Amino acid sequence: MTRRKAEREARKIIRDYSLAIGASVLVALVIRFFLLEAYRMPSRAMLPAVEPGDTIFVSKFAYGLRVPGAEKRLTDRPPHYGDIAVLEFPDELGREYIKRIVGMPGDKVKLDKGMLVLNGKSVTEPPKGEDLCTVESLPNGKSYPICLEPPLLSTEETITVPEGSVFVVGDLRTSPNEIRRMKTQGLVPEARLHGRAQFVWLSIQPPTAGGGGDWFSRIRFNRMFKGIH
Repeated sequence: MTRRKAEREARKIIRDYSLAIGASVLVALVIRFFLLEAYRMPSRAMLPAVEPGDTIFVSKFAYGLRVPGAEKRLTDRPPHYGDIAVLEFPDELGREYIKRIVGMPGDKVKLDKGMLVLNGKSVTEPPKGEDLCTVESLPNGKSYPICLEPPLLSTEETITVPEGSVFVVGDLRTSPNEIRRMKTQGLVPEARLHGRAQFVWLSIQPPTAGGGGDWFSRIRFNRMFKGIH
């Protein structure tokens, strides 16, 4: 092989590798911004559906294709009762939360000692005995477990969900963040819904104050690839 031919072969290999790397980066960016994104759950606010240390995959196109960094969407898809969504509250732009959608436009929503009252009707089954967890059933037939721990979460008044917004709350109705959030009514514009939780792809038990072992020993294999409902 002549030197010139060897140089041509080397340039071709470099070009092919560059194209492959560029295509891989482009595909990764499309997936990241338009299709799927991973989020790690830092708190207990969505127990029992999502546990602290769960890393979940979120469908970015569940509510339509969104222009990254903007409210504008290329297409629109409506949210549904019971969706677990990644979102931004209007007074905390840039900070994402994971909450459940329990109120749609026109609904009258109230939380009474952690139990959801929707359009004047309680949709949360009363807990039985000493059990702190119960079941909630929404108008579209969606049912899911929630947990109640004192101090029980309540809204001061009934909230009417305006057009273009939804009402959201965590499944653990007692955390300090939920109590604080109710003061700003838990209302979120639909344009600030970033995606819908699909499944857990990795779950690592958070370390305890005393240590808790290496990260591999804390992997919860029974939660991996578990659907989120």
